[in-house]
Amino acid sequence: MTAMQWEDEKEQIQTLFQSLVKKVQSGTDIEKVIQYRKIFRKSVPLLMRSYVAAYLCMEYLKNSSKVHRGSIKVPISSETQEKSLADQERCSLFISVGKNRRVYPQQLVTFIQKKTGLPRETFGHVRMLDNYSFIEVPRDLADSLIITLQGTLFKGKALVVNYARHKTEQPLEGSDEMFSSREKQTIHSREII
Repeated sequence: MTAMQWEDEKEQIQTLFQSLVKKVQSGTDIEKVIQYRKIFRKSVPLLMRSYVAAYLCMEYLKNSSKVHRGSIKVPISSETQEKSLADQERCSLFISVGKNRRVYPQQLVTFIQKKTGLPRETFGHVRMLDNYSFIEVPRDLADSLIITLQGTLFKGKALVVNYARHKTEQPLEGSDEMFSSREKQTIHSREII
């Protein structure tokens, strides 16, 4: 293998790793991934894990990819899916459940799928934070999703679902978010007096 062929292959391997990282972060089959991870951790010594993982990737590429003139054909199903989602006009929804409830993105999407009957491809990127999440949906379905999911119980908590506000947007007038935490304390202490 020449140096040029190795550089091409190296780039494609890095692309494969990046796509795998995205799949894991998106929560695709997270329950199964967790089960595999437990077996992997029990079976492979700590100092050998990175070598075994590299060998597994090498075997995967050898068995599932076709080598043409020194290049690897990497499956791009998730990238193709992302492009088709980008074609639609999308918006983000705020959902009042996050990591603190031990929720994974795939669980949230599966829950929404069951409640609405929409296919997985309808939903875009899911961003999970500690106490809340954001999910991309087609703009034309956003209102019906908000109505359907608002107040629905998920893991023992009634969901609050709304359009996500961008950081640059101002809070609604009359809401507590108009005031800083210090101003809220001052207002509250004046109400008590």
